Amino acid sequence: MEKPLPQPEAGTAPGPQCNALGRIAESYDILHNIPSLNAARRQGNLPIASYNSAVRTVFQGAEVALLNLTRLTDRVSCHVARSNPARASVFARWLVGLHTILRRLGTTAAELRILHACAASNEGPDASPPESMSIKSSTALQGYVEAVQRMDGVLMGSFSGQGLERVKLSLGKGTHDDALYSLLHSLRLVAHDGSKWEADLYAVPTEPGMPPYEDAVGGLLLASAVKTASLAGETFYGEFVCLHQIPELLCDEANDHVEAAIRHFRADALSQAVEQLAQARALLGAVVESQRVMVECLATTEYHFFRENLGPASGIHSLAIRQHMFRDLFSCLWNDLEAWTARGGLHAEAATRELTHQRHESAPAWLKHALLTEAFRLHQLHEEWRHEHLHMPRNCLGSGGTKSMIGVPDGLETVMRMRETANAQPSLKRLHKARDLKLGGTEEKAPLGAYHRGATSLDTFLKSLTGEITRDFFPEVQGKEFCPFRSQHPVRKP
Repeated sequence: MEKPLPQPEAGTAPGPQCNALGRIAESYDILHNIPSLNAARRQGNLPIASYNSAVRTVFQGAEVALLNLTRLTDRVSCHVARSNPARASVFARWLVGLHTILRRLGTTAAELRILHACAASNEGPDASPPESMSIKSSTALQGYVEAVQRMDGVLMGSFSGQGLERVKLSLGKGTHDDALYSLLHSLRLVAHDGSKWEADLYAVPTEPGMPPYEDAVGGLLLASAVKTASLAGETFYGEFVCLHQIPELLCDEANDHVEAAIRHFRADALSQAVEQLAQARALLGAVVESQRVMVECLATTEYHFFRENLGPASGIHSLAIRQHMFRDLFSCLWNDLEAWTARGGLHAEAATRELTHQRHESAPAWLKHALLTEAFRLHQLHEEWRHEHLHMPRNCLGSGGTKSMIGVPDGLETVMRMRETANAQPSLKRLHKARDLKLGGTEEKAPLGAYHRGATSLDTFLKSLTGEITRDFFPEVQGKEFCPFRSQHPVRKP
């Protein structure tokens, strides 16, 4: 249904547009509170593209997840108190999703630790342990623990008398079509996963110079960024924003490491370049996971309910993801890698094959091979992200010319073309060809994919039907003129 916009009184300056749910975001940056995230990343004056900055960013992602987990856990408590396990199980599903991201962040911290060994401050029997950063210092974690205690109290209180028999029956004989079983099973997953990521983030060694926890992560700034992402009523707008804020933080940090890698291999500092690319790759795992959680948890109607509040915001406006990661640094990385491989006088493809064949002949040969390998592995994660990113327009916009909120004529087709355009970069294609590596996430001749793309498949029918539903629900969007996106930010050039 359409939500009327209140009109400003005569003589007043126009303010933010609003609907019945609240503010309609004027831009992508306002929607996801990017200025607060950027301010948090500047906290502590840590060296750019350093081990400490990477570790700090992992904890910032965890902070955002924990702040959202607290709100979601209280919603579970609320619906259990109202004897509505079916609705509570919907929010518990989101709890599982955010714990999946936290698990990935814990794994990222471990990967960074492996890639960059932190030495103890001195040696010998009286050596002091290395400095470390710990999630135990997080006020967001403490708030989440208190929310879990409240939820457990509500649940346990509902298990008295006949309620206990209902729980025993559900656990013993129920399956996922039983709302109570689904709720309890999600909470079991959350409790088990929580012990894993909390242990992984409990004492992460750092280099000297890391500020105290709250100063390093910018806890107050992140709390503000999360708190302001809210609307009236019970929506998943906050979770939608959360699953953009975490990737924004991580991508911004990963971009710094990619730029540092480019500068290093230009200067023949190959081991440093390999390490920087590996750190960037480690940081992007949770970015891919965030897209997957969005897909698995957000229903089409839940997205449509707050879609108007997204305003003209679009992922294409993201400076960290769309512009720097997938355009500026992406092009620079692969163009420079091609030029670097050809410095010996051979054509880049021939030089790449030679590196592959000679990789075991000497340590320098292996190091050159390792540099290219890390770049290929990084691009594989880019491909994973693009695949997961396609789910949203498939599931929430559909096909048949459904416009995006910025008037793109067909949202799904546009996102698909963006993936194809990225893989068409000549240097990327030539280097992949030289290593016999496939580019692209689909295979036109594969029978299963060909069937699903065909006119008679259920998937084609559902995409078409989703498009029809979306166009009917947002007729005013279909009338929008397309305004091509033009960035105000300069090209990022290492």
